[in-house]
Amino acid sequence: MVLFVKLREGLVLDDALIKRIKQTIRVNTTPRHISALVVQVHEMPRIKSNEVVELAALANPEALEEYRQMKNTLEASF
Repeated sequence: MVLFVKLREGLVLDDALIKRIKQTIRVNTTPRHISALVVQVHEMPRIKSNEVVELAALANPEALEEYRQMKNTLEASF
């Protein structure tokens, strides 16, 4: 499982912060919720209503590749 995090301006994800994040998750949920990998990203993908897209909720995330390719094809057509 991967946890993507968007940090406040000026913060950088380092080992100490990863440890704090994992400890917070452990204390507030259960150890099974702790991600093996924590990755810093610039933005979270959102839907038009500004809700964060949750890929884990998709039954078939590989289907997104078809849409990605379709988008590229359509953009090239215009």
